[in-house]
Amino acid sequence: MKRIVVGNVQTNRRRRPAPTISLQLCDPTGKVIANIPRTTPDGGAEATVGGMDVLHALGFSEKDLSSSTFDLVMADKSTPLLVVGEKEVTANYEGITAKITITFSPDITGLLLSWYDCISLGILHEEYPPLEKAEDGYKN
Repeated sequence: MKRIVVGNVQTNRRRRPAPTISLQLCDPTGKVIANIPRTTPDGGAEATVGGMDVLHALGFSEKDLSSSTFDLVMADKSTPLLVVGEKEVTANYEGITAKITITFSPDITGLLLSWYDCISLGILHEEYPPLEKAEDGYKN
């Protein structure tokens, strides 16, 4: 049986893929610029990261980006991803809108939505994770 290594955790197979959502990205007036049908809400991510496919779907190029506060972002706290810049856009998910900043990297495809943005868009509860459980490390 084939093994897959994900974030230093080994598993025999993936029974269920990560859940994805369809996210609308809009200009400042609210006009939809792009629909990103396979956005992955990432409850452990501190930054929203988009691939170059998302950048092009928005109609932007690297010259349209602001310099990022990140030189690199870290996936799973170990894998560095090159950052080419960032852009603020308005996101719409099921009628809830929020301004989000997308950090762009050529190292990924699609869109990974940070936990901050997941909370802003109502995907995660505003008190996620519960502080007492987060501080205790989920001790029972």
